Amino acid sequence: MNPPPPIHTYIKGGWILRKAWKIYNKCYVDINALQELYQKKLTEEPLSCDAANDNHIAAEGVTEESLNRLKGAVSFGYGLFHLCISMVPPNLLKIINLLGFPGDRLQGLSSLTYASESKDMKAPLATLALLWYHTVVRPFFALDGSDNQGGLDEAKEILLKKEAAYPNSSLFMFFKGRIQRLEEHEGFGESGEDADI
Repeated sequence: MNPPPPIHTYIKGGWILRKAWKIYNKCYVDINALQELYQKKLTEEPLSCDAANDNHIAAEGVTEESLNRLKGAVSFGYGLFHLCISMVPPNLLKIINLLGFPGDRLQGLSSLTYASESKDMKAPLATLALLWYHTVVRPFFALDGSDNQGGLDEAKEILLKKEAAYPNSSLFMFFKGRIQRLEEHEGFGESGEDADI
């Protein structure tokens, strides 16, 4: 039997995770600031020197498409981090929040949705993460109580949007099957026939 790893490895791992989070957070904030600056530039609102100096960012030579693609890439990691941290049990979540790791589930879902609709190469991964959340995590952890229909409806909507892009994807077929199984299980429980089990 192997001895447990020393405590300093956990501290080092936590430090690396915090460093990664800080990088994602900074990139996300900077990209949002660039997008706002770009929108102001398009509407030709005069930008004061103070506002430009506060951001420490120059939007020269950056196209809107590049910003959207970059935000899609960063939103994947940013959203996945928020979503995973939000799944930690509440008593442990307080400690994790004190260490500087936020866990906002809604922010994570909205960032993953943005990433899945972007033109970035991480868009399919963001879509799979959303499907995983709605068809595996929500029912398993009973995040909606005994009602699984909300997650299933959202998963069906995602699959309908992406069906044309990935018609023969085995992963999408898996999630279609997962939805059907959850619907059958939900219908089975409502009919009262589960007493025989």
